[in-house]
Amino acid sequence: MKGYNVYSKVHQMREAGFSQRATAKALGINRKTVKRYWNMDVDEYEYNARKIVRIRNLDAHQEQIVSWLREYPSLTAAQVCDWLKEHYQEDHAG
Repeated sequence: MKGYNVYSKVHQMREAGFSQRATAKALGINRKTVKRYWNMDVDEYEYNARKIVRIRNLDAHQEQIVSWLREYPSLTAAQVCDWLKEHYQEDHAG
């Protein structure tokens, strides 16, 4: 079970009157995951999900970014973002 499916099931069980502990046990997930989603609204969930996707998108450029940081140790995140845009026509800004 992943992503929105987990979030949705947690909220369904909450609305049905289940406790966090019972929800975690029934879904077979960690209680900390249930606790994180328990009071989270949909907008907050979507915001957090988009942040994770942006971070994963950077994985494709990890070697290049590390290379730049080794060559230019004082390189800022803004400069890395600019260089990614220049070299790969990608925008990874938040």
